[in-house]
Amino acid sequence: MQDAADRQTPNGLGTIIYEDNTHLHGALGLASAPNGHLLVSNNDGINPDPNQPSEIVEFTIDGRFVKQLSVDPNQGGAFGLAVRRTEDNAIFAAVDDNASTLLIWTLNAE
Repeated sequence: MQDAADRQTPNGLGTIIYEDNTHLHGALGLASAPNGHLLVSNNDGINPDPNQPSEIVEFTIDGRFVKQLSVDPNQGGAFGLAVRRTEDNAIFAAVDDNASTLLIWTLNAE
């Protein structure tokens, strides 16, 4: 949205780009990956699936599922996430709220 930080009035509704009861289970956090994809942390509070606990889901901005990663074997662990691009790499961090830990991965930026 243009001028989002300075707006004083609404500019209408947004557009749903991804709706997936198979992979989304209480989306809590959202971050943009260096490749342009979106990352969502699921807190398992809505539509929980015991076979997919505490996962981070990656999907494209046109709504195509890419992959998912579990950060804890129990439900409710995936909380916050962040991505930071460096000159050579990308740093990806996710909070496991069940274990009170911060998981950090260094990814090749290519």
